[in-house]
Amino acid sequence: MNRRIVSRALLAALLALPPLVSQPGYEHGKEALKRGEFGTAAQQFAEDARAGHSRAQLALGLLHAAGLGVAQSNAEATTWFARAAEQGNAHAQYNLGLMRLVGIGVARNETEAVRWFREAARMGLPQAQSDLGALHFYGQHGEIAYPEALSWLRAAAERGHPLAQVNLASAYLTGGAASRPGFGGAPFSRPPGVTGDLIPKDEREAARWFQMAAAQGVVVAQFNLGLLHEKGRGVELNPSEAMKWYARAVDAEFVPAFLNLARLYESGPEAARDRAAAIQLRIRSWQSGLHRTQQHPIVVMHFGIRTLRHLDGRKIWADRRQIGTDDPRGGTLFFLFEPDFLIDPDLGFDLPHAFRPVGLGPQPR
Repeated sequence: MNRRIVSRALLAALLALPPLVSQPGYEHGKEALKRGEFGTAAQQFAEDARAGHSRAQLALGLLHAAGLGVAQSNAEATTWFARAAEQGNAHAQYNLGLMRLVGIGVARNETEAVRWFREAARMGLPQAQSDLGALHFYGQHGEIAYPEALSWLRAAAERGHPLAQVNLASAYLTGGAASRPGFGGAPFSRPPGVTGDLIPKDEREAARWFQMAAAQGVVVAQFNLGLLHEKGRGVELNPSEAMKWYARAVDAEFVPAFLNLARLYESGPEAARDRAAAIQLRIRSWQSGLHRTQQHPIVVMHFGIRTLRHLDGRKIWADRRQIGTDDPRGGTLFFLFEPDFLIDPDLGFDLPHAFRPVGLGPQPR
C-alpha cells in the first residue's frame, strides 16, 4: 500500500469522527465554583449537562446532592449521576453506586450498586476498586467472595491507593473475616457463619502493605506496623522501629498507640527509655478511656472514605468503640463505612460531606 492510499484512508477516518465540541459552560462553571458563586456555577453546568457533557452532568449532580446553588435534591443528583454514568464517567458511576447502595434519591438496590461500582472499577478508578474489594470481603448478596476481594484490593493498592493498601494488608493478616453479630442489616446483608481461613494468611505481605499505607499517613497502618515490629510478626523484631511508628500514630491522636508507646518507653531499648514520657502517655490513655495495651493488630476495612483528611485518629477509635467487636483470632476487627461522593479532580473544588451518617451495626428495635 503506497503512501497516498494511506493518507486518503487517514483523512477519511478523521472526517468520520464527530466534531469536537467545546464546553464553555463547564469551564465557566468551574471558575464560578472557585469564586464561591454556586448559583452561577449551577447554571453554567446545567447548560452543558443538558447538551450531554458527562463532566458537567457529574458536577451538576454534586451541586444538587450538596444543595449548593440549587435546591438540595437527591433525586436530581441521582438523575444527573445516572446520565453521566451511562456515558462511562467513572466518578459518576461510583457516585450512582453509592446512591443505590445506601438508598438515597433512589430505591436501595445492592445488585445495581455493585454493578456500578464494578463499572467504575473496570475504568481503573482506585476508590471504586478498593470499595468493591471491601464489599466482597465483608459480603453482599449473601456471599463473601474473597478471591474477588483480593483482586480488586490489589488493583487499587498497586495504584497507590492508601486505604486499599491497608484493606489488603488486613485481608492478608486475618485470612478472611468470620461472620459475627452486630454486622447485619443495612447497608449490607450478612451471610451465614463462615469458618476457616479463606485467604492464605501472609504476615509478610500484610506488613509490606501496612508499610506502604503507613508511609502515606494511614494511622491504623502506622499502629499495626509498630505492633508487628514490636512482636516480630512478618518483619524483623525491632523495638526502635516499633517506637517510630507508634509515635506517628500518637501524633495523630490514635488512642491505642498511647499505652503501647508508653510500654516501650518503660521497657524498650535502653537508649530510648523515658519514664516521664511514659507517664504522660498513660495519663492521656486513661483520660481517653483505654486502660490496657493493645496486644493484637487492629484489622480494619475502609469503605467510602474519600481522602485521608477525612480520617482522624480520635474519630477512628471512637467509631471502633461503637461498632467494633473482638476478633476470635486475636485483635479487633471493624469496618469504617463513611460513604461520600467522589469529585472529579478536574473540577478543582471540594464539596462538603453530602451523605447523612450511616452506621454499621445492630439495627434499632
